[in-house]
Amino acid sequence: MGAYLDHAATTPLRPEVFGAMLPYLWQNCGNPSAMYSSARAARAALEEARGKVATCIGAAASEICFTSGGTESNNWALQGHGPGSGIVTTKAEHHAVMDVCSHLETQGVPVTYVDVQPDGSPDLGQIEEALRQRPSLLSVIYANNEVGTLSPVAEIAAMADEHGVPLHTDAVAAAGKVPIDVHAQGISLLSASGHKFGGPRGCGFLFVREGLRLPNLLYGGRQERGRRPGTEDVASAVGLAEALMLACREIQQETARLKRLRGVLTERLLALPGVRINGAEGGLPSIVSILLPGIRSESALVFLDARGIECGAGAACSMGASRPSHVLTAMGIAPDDAARALRISMGRETGDREIAELIEALEALIERHRRR
Repeated sequence: MGAYLDHAATTPLRPEVFGAMLPYLWQNCGNPSAMYSSARAARAALEEARGKVATCIGAAASEICFTSGGTESNNWALQGHGPGSGIVTTKAEHHAVMDVCSHLETQGVPVTYVDVQPDGSPDLGQIEEALRQRPSLLSVIYANNEVGTLSPVAEIAAMADEHGVPLHTDAVAAAGKVPIDVHAQGISLLSASGHKFGGPRGCGFLFVREGLRLPNLLYGGRQERGRRPGTEDVASAVGLAEALMLACREIQQETARLKRLRGVLTERLLALPGVRINGAEGGLPSIVSILLPGIRSESALVFLDARGIECGAGAACSMGASRPSHVLTAMGIAPDDAARALRISMGRETGDREIAELIEALEALIERHRRR
């Protein structure tokens, strides 16, 4: 029957979201920057979507800027901070942060990479030490996209605030899955992407705290209050807002459901010979990262795919890379072991049947490897 278990890579578009988007994909096609009636209707829909997003994360509507996704949001947040005293981040960030930092280093921006603990959580002592150098920005992932570990964002933000340093958090894996209140938590910048919580691909947002000046990443128009030029994608903004609103309403019940499934999954995984689980038990209940006994990730994925089971080895954007996951190696896992990683990520469509099919397939895979 098959099972889709790679929701951390992308999620199916929710039917309610498609319904909300449809009028702006077909009939209501006005440009929000124009002045005629269809344009005013498009502008109203765009601002309503902005307000919904803001409400979901405890922000003001004026603090939400729509983007093309998490990668653009991360680029904007990081590249908007000039050389100064540099940037502090962790060794287990998503490539959309790590690669930006690597680029900034070639431009003369100093970057400090702090260690993470064996469960993937950031080393708070090293963050405190790095903050004493008064960097321009601290960027710490909210929920790790490979192992699901949650960072203590509010605690880290309080540390940063003591040193007058703004905190950016890549919340692409967390938005719609854990409650977020940017002002209560002391967050200055937050990135998110619609396709991670049942919204459309190619649409995200960046929260920019009121009063924080962030130079434009792009130029060419006055859209998004002069901060991001280009004709707005009204349909995608409407869809993202609808998806986030639905996900936030369902967090409590969905978290409880996924925790039960994760319990079943981990119990059955640990019963398989040689399987190890990575990350913290108290992280996102939707993600389980494992190491297979002597079987490389690529071989496992091909075997599972032949049985209709789809999951990942790590971040989807790094598939095809020859090196093992930088997240797992930062956690102290040996490169050869990290090359045997499998990421199982569940979503709204996941149930007991999918878990049973996965376990049955892994049993067959391990048995086949054992007989060789």
